[in-house]
This record gives sequence, C-alpha cells and structure tokens, in this order.
Amino acid sequence: MIVVEHRTPLKRIEIGARPPSPPEPPAIDLDCIARFTEQERIWKLVQQCAQGQGSVEE
Repeated sequence: MIVVEHRTPLKRIEIGARPPSPPEPPAIDLDCIARFTEQERIWKLVQQCAQGQGSVEE
C-alpha cells in the first residue's frame, strides 16, 4: 500500500498584481493612556485621604 501525504494547493499568483500591503501598526490611544494615568492619580489621593481621615493613631 502506497500512502501519499495530502497537501493543500498553493495560492494562485497573478502575474503583474501588486503585492499586498503590510498591515498597519496598531494605533496607540494617547488620550486613553492619559485618562488611565489621571484615574490612578485620583485613586491614590482618595486612598491617602481615607488613611488620614479618622485614623486611630491621631
């Protein structure tokens, strides 16, 4: 018995066709980064205020 490996056919190449353009690099949303940084800053201030308010050591 002869076993032959099955391979899918190759893509057809059109002569004279332009090569596909490379994919665009992912865009970085700087506004989103700034909002996240601002949220982190505000959250740290809230934590500091909460630790300073009504502490037992005072």
